[in-house]
Amino acid sequence: MELLDFATVGARLGIEPTSVRRRHYRATRRRERGIPAKRSDLPAPDAIVHGLPVWRASTIDRWINRLPGAIGDRYRQMNGEHDG
Repeated sequence: MELLDFATVGARLGIEPTSVRRRHYRATRRRERGIPAKRSDLPAPDAIVHGLPVWRASTIDRWINRLPGAIGDRYRQMNGEHDG
């Protein structure tokens, strides 16, 4: 099972690991406060390894495929996928 950290999630999205960390922080705060998730919120991590969140590749791929806008479109183009 492939586990992804901030750097590998960022590489899949074509963004910096600090941006992934920021998305994780914001999504975690929303979950803790009971605020409904946004579509762009990073999913909850599948595990914590050495104090850092990690996600299964399948978790991140499902989330990315649901992303609206430029990041989701860029990922789908990079992977030869098309909407509709």
